[in-house]
Amino acid sequence: MKKYLILMIYFVFYGILQGTTITVDIEGTGDYTSIQEGINASSDGDTVLVYPGRYFENTDLDGKTITLASLEITTGNRDYIHTTIIDGNQTGCCVAVHNGEGEGTTIQGFTLTNGIGFLDGTRRYGGGIYISLSVVSIVNNIIENNVARIGGGIQAGQSIVSFAGTIIRFNQASKWGGGLASWGLYFPLNFSYSNRCNIYDNFAPIGLDFHNSLGTGVSTDVIVDTFTVSDPFGYELYQGDSSYIQNYDDMEFDVLHYKYERVGADLYVSPEGDDCNSGLSFDEPLQTISHAMQIISADAENPRTIFLDEGVYNCQDNNQKFPILMKSYVSIVGESDETTIIDLQDNHSGFMLDINTLPVYEIRNMQIINGSAEISSFPNYILIYIINPLSTSEPVLFENIILRNNDYNWLASIGRTHLTLRNVQLIDNSSNGDTATSAVYYSNFLTSQAPSCSFTVENCKVSGNQPSHFLISSSQAVDFDNLQANIVSSEFSSNTYYNNGSLTYPVTFAIVGREKMTMNIVNCTFANNELTGSYIASAPVSIESGVRAEIMNSIF
Repeated sequence: MKKYLILMIYFVFYGILQGTTITVDIEGTGDYTSIQEGINASSDGDTVLVYPGRYFENTDLDGKTITLASLEITTGNRDYIHTTIIDGNQTGCCVAVHNGEGEGTTIQGFTLTNGIGFLDGTRRYGGGIYISLSVVSIVNNIIENNVARIGGGIQAGQSIVSFAGTIIRFNQASKWGGGLASWGLYFPLNFSYSNRCNIYDNFAPIGLDFHNSLGTGVSTDVIVDTFTVSDPFGYELYQGDSSYIQNYDDMEFDVLHYKYERVGADLYVSPEGDDCNSGLSFDEPLQTISHAMQIISADAENPRTIFLDEGVYNCQDNNQKFPILMKSYVSIVGESDETTIIDLQDNHSGFMLDINTLPVYEIRNMQIINGSAEISSFPNYILIYIINPLSTSEPVLFENIILRNNDYNWLASIGRTHLTLRNVQLIDNSSNGDTATSAVYYSNFLTSQAPSCSFTVENCKVSGNQPSHFLISSSQAVDFDNLQANIVSSEFSSNTYYNNGSLTYPVTFAIVGREKMTMNIVNCTFANNELTGSYIASAPVSIESGVRAEIMNSIF
């Protein structure tokens, strides 16, 4: 029997390891003790065979068409996948394949973890594996607990990539593609039907598990054994262009199993809850808002609500993940704006993001604090960024919300939808930029075919913000009915605004009406706002040519 095993291993080596085999053993019994040393010593066609151990390395194939593998490749024993670990040690990606590695390049039989991505400029991409301009096969690996800006587990750009038997889980991206992100693909990603992969429980603002950009690349199929949920399009699985226009027409989505079932009911969340609970009442609440949003199912006939118990929701103490990617017809309602607190803990994250074409929901009864959104990053919005919505007859409502002590580039940006802010307080927030940026920016981006929409502000307070402004704008509006802006019983006080010259039109603090729109300001107070810098209009309100405005019972 022993002789048979030796012969079997020999034939496996003969078929797979046709070049020189270089061994790496952290215990010192191989040719080298570090994986990168083995790669450096290899040539095209060689195999770098890694013995079990935890290797704290950020390896780079350096343009070599080689096989990098654990003993799983020679034995078929999957235990070696768990015991042969490339640990990125929070200093870079685990494996980089980005110098034109050719057909035959293989990474097989590892656990890849604790990677933070390949540094390109000031951003990091591909937490576990970074692939660019190469051809590579990813076989029988576990890719988990990695982070990056794009592609928390893997980023594949302008490459030809094959996947088999690989688990991609528990990874996180700050922009898109929590598990896997691809862009500029020459050919669709090749997922094995016979040795299927598993992709689940990853997180990102867009494309929680998988994101494929169609801007300069082709559509791709997704063939896996287990995915997070059924019907993931636009949420866990995203395919679209840079304008967030989604397209799944040419995609084959073939999945055998799902990690979670959708829930067609209201859900309840508490900082003391557990995501293993049913979430169907406060007696058995879920813990994270993101998980509740992920599994809840709603439509126009069956709107749903996620109810938040009192307490502080943050990443450190109760595993929250932000921003929350919204779904149409799913509202989030806290207990009150004093007792339900969303603490973003300066982690460069907004609270919520919406890419729905039909944003219909309510956000009520909560306080959002300590957000810190990066300039030119994504999502650089504390409250919400609604992208490319279609106008609907039903409004989005933000009610009984306090936004306090956030450091932002844009506190909220909303376009082309019916929006109401009611009893919303923007207090003591500050921009992290050196020029004036917006607390709230509302624009309808209208064309001649676009339906009308409205922006209503009722009983709100905007005070102590520095530097920022509250901007209402319309673009290419064809008549006054396209945008109705109603500012009622609201206070704008003690805000400061500085313009360093980057804005070359008359600047005000509070409200700017542009193009053709109707603007009504009723029972409002504007007091003690300070405007400095270039192009300052010395007034809190600007009514530009083409605006139809009425101001009643207001104090300046």
